[in-house]
Amino acid sequence: MSIITGMKNKINLIIKYLISLLILAVIFFQIKFENLLKIEINFDLKLYLMIFFTLFSSLMLRALRWHYLMRNVNTRLSIGFSIKLLLTGTALNLIVPAGMGDVLKSYFGYKWSNIKERILAVSIADKLIAIGGLFFISLFIFFYLNEKWIIIPGIFCLIPLSLLILLRSKGFVSFIEYLYKKSRIEKYLKISFIELIKNSDFSVFKIFVSVIISILAWYFTYYILFLSFKCLDVNISFFQVLIYAPVITIVRLFPFTLNGIGSDEAAIMYVYSRYIDSSEQILVAAFIYRIISLIIPALAGTLIIIFNKKEISKAN
Repeated sequence: MSIITGMKNKINLIIKYLISLLILAVIFFQIKFENLLKIEINFDLKLYLMIFFTLFSSLMLRALRWHYLMRNVNTRLSIGFSIKLLLTGTALNLIVPAGMGDVLKSYFGYKWSNIKERILAVSIADKLIAIGGLFFISLFIFFYLNEKWIIIPGIFCLIPLSLLILLRSKGFVSFIEYLYKKSRIEKYLKISFIELIKNSDFSVFKIFVSVIISILAWYFTYYILFLSFKCLDVNISFFQVLIYAPVITIVRLFPFTLNGIGSDEAAIMYVYSRYIDSSEQILVAAFIYRIISLIIPALAGTLIIIFNKKEISKAN
């Protein structure tokens, strides 16, 4: 049975790679390579220092949110542990769809700390809150920038956060317990549903503070995209970049590609063509954004996994 499951997982992974490659191929067929070769990247030291500071701020805020959710009377892990786990999750996002590495990192967290239910519950809640934070950004865009349509993707982003709040309802918990046991996840994970729910009982204040942290983290994340455009001297404002943050994030959540590879670039090219005439410049900016926001942290996470291999082997 485990061999069949392993084969299915490998086939799914290959399919997602192929879909990502197909989307990228379609994108490259639509651009002019002579225009692509003419693009000049701005190598201003101040700009790259700003990019480094923005990336650092984004990562620290995301680690802080997980750390804050994790803390309770019985559990206290260091902020260093939270940063290590965040980077590990980013590395996993290179090989799993829909950003699920942010949840699957719980396995490594468990092996490094021997805390299972709490780490999984916090990692799920952290993911739901992160997506939910985009709703409030869409509200700002709706009222301040008068972009009425943005409320629709914003509401989609609110749904995950609503699920976390609904855990306070006994009827909803019973429904989730039915799905949990029906899908045999409990047998696979060897985690009691009751323990998982018990560790998901976050106060309204804690959720509120975590949402504020999420909003700030998204601000810095999409400021990286803005700076990626500035690397090419593209005339676009930060607010014009921020308008489409919920849309780009929703596209990434669809589990058809590996963490939005291909679909991210296609979405960025489509939405920002409203402000930028050159498709080639948008594509290069999208690649710069991916390298800074995903590849660099993922490389750090990969090194963490490699250097902590012995520790995981001992735990096993």
